[in-house]
Amino acid sequence: PVLKYSLSWALSGGAVLGIREVSDNVLTVQIPELLGSTQYDFRVQAVNEVGASTAAENASTTPQAVLPAAPGIPGVNNVSQHSVAFAWAAPSHNGGSMLINVLVWASLEGGDWALAASLHGEDAGPTTIENLFGDSDYRFRVQAVNGIGAGQ
Repeated sequence: PVLKYSLSWALSGGAVLGIREVSDNVLTVQIPELLGSTQYDFRVQAVNEVGASTAAENASTTPQAVLPAAPGIPGVNNVSQHSVAFAWAAPSHNGGSMLINVLVWASLEGGDWALAASLHGEDAGPTTIENLFGDSDYRFRVQAVNGIGAGQ
């Protein structure tokens, strides 16, 4: 009898990226780490006490694009009385859709978030926010936007 199934996936035509083993009664598997708009090949093998079967014919699919991951926490590079310069790490993935903008939001003295800058494209990087009120507390957050929408 079949003891378990082994599911492997790879970028189309590429090396195996991951393997998930499930019990013999599981016929559906979710793989949340797949990126949208990227073609993957899948193969399934049945495993019993003798070993693994020959893989079933490969199946290919391209998941839909999703929202991008959050960029890294902004790191302050320079502060003056009326401006702040900072940078952040790019999102770990773009959700399978090219980044359109990176939005920089500011909150003054714990108030509502307001858009402070909209930077264009995949390579949007360090920025300086100017015209700030002196001797005031600000919080900043950075948000990536792709063709699907704004991420976290």
